[in-house]
Amino acid sequence: MAKRTLFVIFLLIMCILLMSSCSSPADEAQEQFEQKETVLTDYSENETTKVVTTEEITTKLSSMCDIILASGTSETGDYYELVAVEQEDYTGTKITVGVIKNNQWLIELTNDSPVLDENGLIGGVHSVTDLVKNKLSIIPQFKYIGNHCFYINIHQWNNYAFALVWNVENNVYYKLNGDNLIFKDGFVNNNEYFIIQDPYSKDGFLLDTNQMTVQKLNNPVQEMIDDDKSGHVSSVNYTPYSEGLYAITDYYTWGEHQNYEGFYDIDGNRVIDLSQYKFANNDFAFKNGVCEMVIINDQNSYYKITIDKTGNVINSEKIR
Repeated sequence: MAKRTLFVIFLLIMCILLMSSCSSPADEAQEQFEQKETVLTDYSENETTKVVTTEEITTKLSSMCDIILASGTSETGDYYELVAVEQEDYTGTKITVGVIKNNQWLIELTNDSPVLDENGLIGGVHSVTDLVKNKLSIIPQFKYIGNHCFYINIHQWNNYAFALVWNVENNVYYKLNGDNLIFKDGFVNNNEYFIIQDPYSKDGFLLDTNQMTVQKLNNPVQEMIDDDKSGHVSSVNYTPYSEGLYAITDYYTWGEHQNYEGFYDIDGNRVIDLSQYKFANNDFAFKNGVCEMVIINDQNSYYKITIDKTGNVINSEKIR
């Protein structure tokens, strides 16, 4: 009897030891989940590296799409992806476009997208992959530019062109067909406004990217353009709008230079006088309270200068 009791006790001890040495399947899965952390890189226009877990890899929505046209992170930390899927059947190629926000569909894949033309294609091209890789005679641009907006520009020589700014949160967009208007954007990230200019009439407009509404610029040059019935205005250049200001970098009437250069606010007031400078570039804008520009002095030397919002030069460097 004593031997049987000892044998039972021995079996109980062995069972306890075996149970303590084994982990549950849930524990093993959790351990593997914690160990398999992977770095993924998205090779769209705005390259963004994200650290995601194994579980996220298996459910990453963009991995189920053919291509990521553009991606980027907003000022609030939200991650946006503009994606496309192309399918072929007996009728031809079908392209659908959607927007993913933080790995969830913000705008599900659809053939009713402002990115697509009336034939359901992007710039009349059947292959999205060839379009993005520049294998065709077409120049595409897909960029996330902040403020929940994507910028798409398609230009095919002597055939087809459009530019588009799409606020995907509000699902509103502004589209320019052809080359009759140009964006003076400079891709200033998180910019709520764009300058649009008509190269023929010289008219300038301000585009609100939240509502996708436009209003004509209000400044002394625009007033003279409106009063110019004889087409005397030959040249007006605007810079991108940023931090409440945009600049006019040159203004000519029949070849005569006018001293209207400077930074203007939205009400058309010149807050910084730049008429003493000759500019080598027209795409500068304020960022974090300062602006860098390249100017040419009377010795034809090129200088990169940095100004603050009072117009004071806080740094200068000769570049050639």
